[in-house]
Amino acid sequence: GGYGVEAITIPEAYIDNYYGNIVGVYINLGDSYSPTIIHNSETGEFILSSFGDFMEIYEYGQEDNDFFPESRKKKKKKSPMMENLLAARKGWI
Repeated sequence: GGYGVEAITIPEAYIDNYYGNIVGVYINLGDSYSPTIIHNSETGEFILSSFGDFMEIYEYGQEDNDFFPESRKKKKKKSPMMENLLAARKGWI
């Protein structure tokens, strides 16, 4: 199923001349937190996560995730909710 492939854009991001500000593409399953396949434009990897989790981790830049290269990771304190999301995601792969 699914509702097609959609781009994840971040206005201030710039990946390269091909992707522009598209940081990823994913299969839209109709729910922001349904696990789906996401192609990370920065790393070239395919990951299993949800659009919502991808955006939260991109936005908050958790230092112990493997979604993004070192240059993207920011040092911020994780909330208990984010700790649970990251722990749950490790079980999805």
